[in-house]
Amino acid sequence: MIQKQLFGLIGEAKSIRKVKDGLLIETVSAAHANKLLSSERLDSAKIEVTPHNTLNYSKGVVSCKDLLVCSTEEICSELKSQGVTEVRRIKKKVNGELQDTPNHVLTFNTPKLPAKIKAGYLVLSVRVYVPAPMRCFRCQKFGHTAQRCESTQMCVCGKEMHEGKRREDPIECVNCKGNHLAISRSCPIYSVSPDR
Repeated sequence: MIQKQLFGLIGEAKSIRKVKDGLLIETVSAAHANKLLSSERLDSAKIEVTPHNTLNYSKGVVSCKDLLVCSTEEICSELKSQGVTEVRRIKKKVNGELQDTPNHVLTFNTPKLPAKIKAGYLVLSVRVYVPAPMRCFRCQKFGHTAQRCESTQMCVCGKEMHEGKRREDPIECVNCKGNHLAISRSCPIYSVSPDR
């Protein structure tokens, strides 16, 4: 019954799936999505339609030294017409201080990442943004957070938690047993973590 009413409203949907708090509907076009979003009733039933908060956006990285002279707010404002909703400049630590890099993470209001964007007279390639894997700050292992961890608290050096600086003992990664800290990007487990 609901499917027939939806068909009458937006035509054929790409997919419809029952979820915990309602239906997840993937439309075939933005026009159909907008029509659905503006609907308050389906036949005689009152409905509430909201965009899914994680499936309707994408993140990409652009690299450009010329953008370093602009604030992230200014960049976001200039790229808004291309679907950019948020800009974050990637920073790195140099001699203990955070410094800006020419890399910017752009959030787009579409699930499909554009291949290129135009920033003024510049045409920039957009790469897929791959966030760092989730790491537990309690046991130092990848794939979960400290909120749900019941393991023993560990130091990044691979020993049980201790006061002060890292122990002088040889370090051993809790993830791969290698001779590096658990936070090292050179860890082979870091690069193959499922959430990477």
